[in-house]
Formats: sequence, C-alpha cells, structure tokens
Amino acid sequence: MPAVPPVPAVPPVPVPPVPAPPAAEPSIQPAATVSLLSPRATWFASLLRLLPELLRFAAVGLASAGIYFGLLWLFTAVTRFSLSIRAALAYGIGIIFNYLTQRSFTFRSARQHQHAGPRYMVVQVGGLVINSAALWLGVDVEHWWYPLVQFGAIALTAIWSYLGQKFWAFEHSRGQG
Repeated sequence: MPAVPPVPAVPPVPVPPVPAPPAAEPSIQPAATVSLLSPRATWFASLLRLLPELLRFAAVGLASAGIYFGLLWLFTAVTRFSLSIRAALAYGIGIIFNYLTQRSFTFRSARQHQHAGPRYMVVQVGGLVINSAALWLGVDVEHWWYPLVQFGAIALTAIWSYLGQKFWAFEHSRGQG
C-alpha cells in the first residue's frame, strides 16, 4: 500500500479582536444657562408665560363680583331680609363659585377639597384683613379720598389672593398655561 502523504498544516485563520462595548458617554450639562436677554426682558418673558393664568384669574374675579351684585339685587327684590343678611348670602354664594372656578379653571389644581378649601378660606380672610387695614389707614388715618383708597386696597387684595391661591391653596396643578 502506498504511503499516505502527510496533510499539510493549515495556517491558523486570524480572528479579529472583539471590540469592547463603547463606554457610556458622560452626559454633559452646561454649568449655567446664559441668557441673551437682560434681567428685565427675562422677567417680562416670565410674565408673558403667566398671562393666560392671570387673565383667567381676573375673569373669574369679575364673574364673582357680577354674581355677588346680581344676587344682592335679586335678594333685595324678592326678600325682606336686612341688607347685611342679603349681602352675606350673596357673598357666600359668590365665594363658593369663586373657589370652585379658581381651583378648576384658573389654577387647574388637583389638590383635594379638604386641603385646598381651608387654605383658600385663610387666603380670603387675609384679603379681608388687607382690605380693612388699607381702608383704615388710607381713609381714617390719612383722610385720603375713599374711592382711590378702595381701588388701591382692591389691587393689594387681588395680588395677595393670586399669590396665596397659586403658591399655597392650589399649589399642586395639573398643567400650566
């Protein structure tokens, strides 16, 4: 039998190295945001973002005042209650409307009534104190013209009420804008 020739050695096939998985790139966060706007322009831009909410707040306030005066007129026409009783009834109904509408429409709050309601009433009592103090100081102490003092007191009370409702009574909101 003839001899079997030896099998030539097969050269090894080079296997390319398996690349290592890429290292996770660190997230790069800017150290500070640089605004091209001046502080005044930035403040104005922030105010513009709040404008829809401010307009809703004012509209609900005007509607509440309309309800109050309409009910006061109605109660005067159909009851024989004293003026203070008619005014208290109209105010009570108006404040319930205001609470429910500010909570759901203006601030779109998801805060539960058992938490938001008492806080709302504290804000309202604070507004009563501000209004009364401004009238006392402006009219009784300084003897300024009553309508001008009342206008200023309403402005202070509205600012107090907006801030108190936005940042305390209804602080948990469902959405902005």
